[in-house]
Amino acid sequence: MVKYDFWVWCADCKVFMELGNYDFDGGHFEGPLIPMENRRVNSDWALRRFLEEHTGHRIGLEQDVELRLGDCPIKHDWKHIQPLTGYCMVFNEVEALVEQMVFPHAFRKVLFIVDVYDWAWDIASRELLSHWIEVEGKIVDIRGVFKDEVDPAEYDVVFVYPWGSKQLMDRLDPRKTVVCVAGGEQVKLEAALRYNCSKFKFFGACNSIIKSTLEEWFPKRSVVLLSHGVETDLFKPHPIPHEGFVVGWAGSMTRDIKRFPKAQEIARKANVPLNVAGYKTDGTNKPHSEMPYFYNSCDIFLVTSETEAHPMVVYEAMSCGIPVVATRVGDLEENIVDGYNGFLLNVEAPVSAFVEKITLLRESPGLRKKMGVRARNTVLQRWTWDKVVEQYRFLGRTMNE
Repeated sequence: MVKYDFWVWCADCKVFMELGNYDFDGGHFEGPLIPMENRRVNSDWALRRFLEEHTGHRIGLEQDVELRLGDCPIKHDWKHIQPLTGYCMVFNEVEALVEQMVFPHAFRKVLFIVDVYDWAWDIASRELLSHWIEVEGKIVDIRGVFKDEVDPAEYDVVFVYPWGSKQLMDRLDPRKTVVCVAGGEQVKLEAALRYNCSKFKFFGACNSIIKSTLEEWFPKRSVVLLSHGVETDLFKPHPIPHEGFVVGWAGSMTRDIKRFPKAQEIARKANVPLNVAGYKTDGTNKPHSEMPYFYNSCDIFLVTSETEAHPMVVYEAMSCGIPVVATRVGDLEENIVDGYNGFLLNVEAPVSAFVEKITLLRESPGLRKKMGVRARNTVLQRWTWDKVVEQYRFLGRTMNE
């Protein structure tokens, strides 16, 4: 057996980047490895970024070949520097990438404007940027914009989430701003018009329902799907020992649309403890870094909201292999098949309907385990960041057409 490992090397800067194994059938490298997360990033984008940063430098190949003859491995290592035009056959792919180094349809500097730090939009933006490796990104809250901590004009594109401020929207360039609509109170035409959103050319919708709504409101504008993914290496099944059967709930305890009192009533009538994470009446909240432990300390996850868009907590819980009992809100119906990988109930469903589903899962550990495995697989198939980041790359091509 012959195994090839490759690196691309800049002789001038004395730096290299691992490319991994080469897939001769697929025509791609396996991609650079992120050791802390034990995963690989998209090789094409990483390689393009490296080559662009070292334009005009002496670029070469660092190759490691391992030959295995039976049980006796014979290893040969060598390094050599070649000009770009001197690569061997396997590096024809690299030459093709060099021709695309300029990124004609991609952003280089992006700005995310969020409402508050360490909450949903900020967390999602940080995770996105860790996967959108070819861009230089910055996140600022709305107060930071008003304090002139950043100049939006310096960025290729600005993603704005808290657009319910005319003062903020008036400062943004309509040609390179993406108005991100995440649902709830934002999906009201009068609100969008009040804050002068109609002047902007680009909109990002958190789910397909919102996308259709925006296309009806603004038929002459570009509307793309911009969802949020899940760090599946962080949010993964790792059951935490606990006593009894525990129901989890997360969100703002003070927002009426989350219906925290209903969650309390459901848990009380189901005679199960309710484990709560999220904003409390005193303004404190559980850090996001503790949420994997939180989900894995629960047996099921409960959602009582009247409205959502793309509820991150649901997909994080599912990624941890936790079955979800939820209201039919946002894009959950597109991802949860009732009775297969979770349970869905109408928003108007009585407390007794939730109690029935919780009782079924409590008394059926086999069903609960199967449902959890299916929930995890759903996230792996649809909501990893490596898949979701392609929505943002598509936007880059759209904005530059």
